[in-house]
Amino acid sequence: MTMDDWWEAVFSVILAAAGGLARLLNLKEKKALKWKRILGELFTAAFMGVLIFLLSREIKISSYVTCLIAGVAGWLGPKAMDFIIEFIGSLTNFKLIRKDDEGNTK
Repeated sequence: MTMDDWWEAVFSVILAAAGGLARLLNLKEKKALKWKRILGELFTAAFMGVLIFLLSREIKISSYVTCLIAGVAGWLGPKAMDFIIEFIGSLTNFKLIRKDDEGNTK
C-alpha cells in the first residue's frame, strides 16, 4: 500500500464518520442522544468506511467514487452493514440471527 492509499483510507473513514454524524444530527426523534449510542453509530460508520475502502481497492474503483460510497455507507451505518452481511450470507449460506433490544430473536 502506498502513502496515497493510506491517505485515501483515512479520508474514507473520516467521510463515513461524517456521514454517520450527519444522519444522527438529522434524526427526527426528539429524545436526547446518549453518548453510548453516538459512539456506537460513529464507530459503525467509520468501520463502514474501512470496508468500503478495502472493497474499492479489490474491485479497482476510483478514489473519488470510493469516498462518495464511503460517505453514503457512513450515512446508512447499520443498514449498510446489514446489507453487506446479507449479501455475503447469500453467497455463503451464512444466516444472521437478529435480536431486538430485549434480546428476543426476530
